[in-house]
Amino acid sequence: MLASRDAGKYPAAGHMRSTLAGNYPMTRLPSFKGKWLVMVTRRRTPDYLPRDVLSRPDFAEACAGRKLGAMLRIALALGGPGFSKNHLARRCQMTPSQVQDYMVRGRTALSLEIFERVADGLHIPGRMLGIGSRPWETDNDGTLDQRESADWVAKTPWTVAGTLVSAREVSEVNPVDRRSFIFLAGAAITAPAYDWLIAHPINDVSSSAGRTIGPKLVDDLDDMASKLRRMDDQMGGGPLIDMVGAQAGYVAGLVRDGRYTDSVGRRLHGTLGELLRLAGWVSYDGGDYPRAQRFWIAALHSAHTAGDRALGANVLGFMSEPAWNLGRPDDAAKLTATALAGYKGSSPRVSAILHMRAALPYAIKGDAAECRHAIDSAYDAFRNSPPESGEPDWCYWMDEESLNEQIGICLMSLDDYPSACDHLELSLPAEQDEPGSYAREGVARLTYLATAHARQGEPERACEVGTRAIDMLSSQVDSTRLTGRIKQLRTDLGPYQTVSVVREFGNRVDELTTR
Repeated sequence: MLASRDAGKYPAAGHMRSTLAGNYPMTRLPSFKGKWLVMVTRRRTPDYLPRDVLSRPDFAEACAGRKLGAMLRIALALGGPGFSKNHLARRCQMTPSQVQDYMVRGRTALSLEIFERVADGLHIPGRMLGIGSRPWETDNDGTLDQRESADWVAKTPWTVAGTLVSAREVSEVNPVDRRSFIFLAGAAITAPAYDWLIAHPINDVSSSAGRTIGPKLVDDLDDMASKLRRMDDQMGGGPLIDMVGAQAGYVAGLVRDGRYTDSVGRRLHGTLGELLRLAGWVSYDGGDYPRAQRFWIAALHSAHTAGDRALGANVLGFMSEPAWNLGRPDDAAKLTATALAGYKGSSPRVSAILHMRAALPYAIKGDAAECRHAIDSAYDAFRNSPPESGEPDWCYWMDEESLNEQIGICLMSLDDYPSACDHLELSLPAEQDEPGSYAREGVARLTYLATAHARQGEPERACEVGTRAIDMLSSQVDSTRLTGRIKQLRTDLGPYQTVSVVREFGNRVDELTTR
């Protein structure tokens, strides 16, 4: 639209621009009669999210956890003028009602294709979503380069000093800075594993300055680490994140400032590595995948400094879990293969753990033969006699029940639900076991079993088992990870909404997720 204004009210000459409210830029041009013409036009809504939104810690966290509803809510609120639900729907190839479902009704996005469409439509770098670089990305993206250069993961040397740097980064860095971590995928997560495999052993880790630290203190620290592991078994990772992180920070301070011999120093680094490994696990259980990855990479450095190949291989096994859980089985397979290549020890339980970690990526990729070969290797290793020197305390959890649980998960990935149910039933804790000693794992196994029943068309049985899991999550266990699996179970039961017990189960899920 055009409007005439008295020329005397404005500067005598020039092309000027100001802005009215909202999307309407106003341009003033001189007319041939000495008047000014004011033209107001509507600005076109930008297609992509601005960089200041991409760099927000809450948006990075939502992307890393693939929380599509949170991503869309932030985009709607901060994308700028014109970023409406209709605009998001067009850019992401959805309907407005689908956008509403994700943003308001808590619908969970399960397909990798959905995140690829969102990444391409809004120009969210693929690495923020753990799906690799997208075709439109270039090497000249200054934001990504800056974020990657600021991350210590690829730059830390495999030395005593490098171990201390990695431990400090994860245990002492400001919590707000931790939230800006992005999820690592592809070479960013597999390269540290390969570096660990080929790194030269460290000859001397002794320290000659500070307060003397002896074997008895390390014994006490190991006892505390053991108690924290058992607390995680009972309570879940949610309540323990700060506690375990603080204990890892304390031990890192002892390593940095203490005086100790080479043998005590290696034990200290091993204790630090196990605490960092546990901190990564409870972070993962609490839903913070990027932070978990940093803890695990720091643990890998500590294990290398300690000369503890079993611990390092175990850390790589844990690093593989978020990889396959977020649809990157190739990354998981590389991590588990590196773990097996790096461990040549004689512990039956450690070997069984590593072979079972290797089985699942094969199952997800549909390679039944390699999956079953890995399972057989795990069983063969588990049946061997333990070494005279004993086994690491952290592998206490590997037993027949755990083997059956992990075999059941593999069979689910291979769509063999009847066999999966058989193994998962065998994995459930016996009634004579100490109540609550493995409560969190009990929830996990019940949830997997319920999911297997749902997927083979047994909704009533699925709801019965799933309700037992909800009861434990409501009263004993705090685990964002397992709550997410319960929500997925509700999705799997979607085709059976006409069944009354399924509707009742959905109400229980709502109660659980809104408490």
